[in-house]
Formats: sequence, C-alpha cells, structure tokens
Amino acid sequence: MANSHTSAIILAAGLGNRLRPFTDDRPKCLVNFLGKPIIIRMIEQLSSVCVEEVTIVCGYCSDVLRKELGSKTCGIRVKYIENEKYAESNSMYSLWMAREQLARGGFVIEGDAVCGPRLIPGLAQRGVNQAFWAGQGYRGELDGCVLTRRVEDNRITKQEIVKNPVPGKKQNQYKSTGILSLSSDYGTSFTKWLDDDVAIGNINIYYDLVIAKHLEEKPIYIHDIGAEPWFEIDTIDDLAIAESRFH
Repeated sequence: MANSHTSAIILAAGLGNRLRPFTDDRPKCLVNFLGKPIIIRMIEQLSSVCVEEVTIVCGYCSDVLRKELGSKTCGIRVKYIENEKYAESNSMYSLWMAREQLARGGFVIEGDAVCGPRLIPGLAQRGVNQAFWAGQGYRGELDGCVLTRRVEDNRITKQEIVKNPVPGKKQNQYKSTGILSLSSDYGTSFTKWLDDDVAIGNINIYYDLVIAKHLEEKPIYIHDIGAEPWFEIDTIDDLAIAESRFH
C-alpha cells in the first residue's frame, strides 16, 4: 500500500495473569482466538498493508514466543526486544525499550488486541504524516482508556482511564483499541516523553498516560473505526465475549 507504514511495534511483555490457565505456559498474545494465536492474526493483518517488519517487545514466556514466530512470520521479518522488567513495569516501559523503532514512526499495537479485517487497512490509508489513534464510539460498557475528540478536526483533547464505566453513549468519546499509527515526527517526540518518565523511575504506567500529558503539545487524532469488530482480551470472559462478537 503506497504511502503507508512498513513497520510496527507490538507490545507483548505482560504476565497475562487474568487469562490463566491459558497463560500458564505462554504469553497472552499466543492465546488462541477463533483457532489462531492473537498475535499471528494481527501480523497477518499487518501483512495485508505491506508492513515488512514487526518489532515485538516480549517478556513473560518470551522463549515460547520466539520459538512460535521465529525470525519471519506471514512474510514479515520479526525482531524481538526483551523487557526483563516485565513483572514490574507497564506498557510505557515496553514502548520505551523500542524507542529506536518508535522514533521512525509506524504502527503501535497492544499484543492483546483483536480486530476485524478493515481496521488496519483503514488506519493505513491515513498515511504516514500525522498521528492517529484508532477508537470506537464509547458507550460506557468497557473500562480502560477513553479518548475525547474535538469535533471540528477530530483532534484528541483528553485521555482518561475509566475504572467504573457507566452505560450509555458518550458524546465525542471513544474507547481506545490499543492500535495507533504514528508519524516519525510524533514518534520522535513520544520517545523524548518516555525518556523523561523513565529517567525519574516512572515505568509502571500505561503509555496512554504519557501521551495524555502532551496532548496540547503535539496533535494526535481519532481514527473512528465505526462498527468494525474489535476487542481487548484481558480475561477469560473477554475471550468469550470477543469470540461471540466476531462470529
């Protein structure tokens, strides 16, 4: 696909405790979803938009992941970065470890995200010169990262972590899918922001919260995925709900 990113970072270092016993012997990204490991499903979708290289930040059961994927999967080169602090850090630290790749721009994807076949191509069509965060209109049914957009240009003006969701459609709010497309300009700035937090030992937070501190400094826009199926699989219940939505 012309004028689209050719690289992606997948964050897959976490313990996946809430998915036990499925994660007793494998990382969460290798749990089967509709008969296929979550991460292989995502790499297949990245291959459809001409991504050539994926960098996986791994940690828990990384040996199992390396053996499963090797150095090439679905025609895409696979590189690994080991987050040895996976048990005491969070997604911002994993992303900081991939800062070299981040500074070049590309897709950033959480390793527990599953999506329908049109999400990645739609995001890829946005090109490489701006930063986009894929989101779905928020109806208060899920906890986690929620984004508020400015109506006139879709720029994200607020990010919050919702822990006690209240059902009902929220005006101009979107649930994060954990899938972003970042320009090299944005990626370079993001790298510096991560550097600042790591320097003060603030490594056990979501990368979402790092972005939130800089929303006025650098624009990032909502990519509305509409009704395209998507889910973040954290628990056994999530896995069952997600599989029901994709049938």
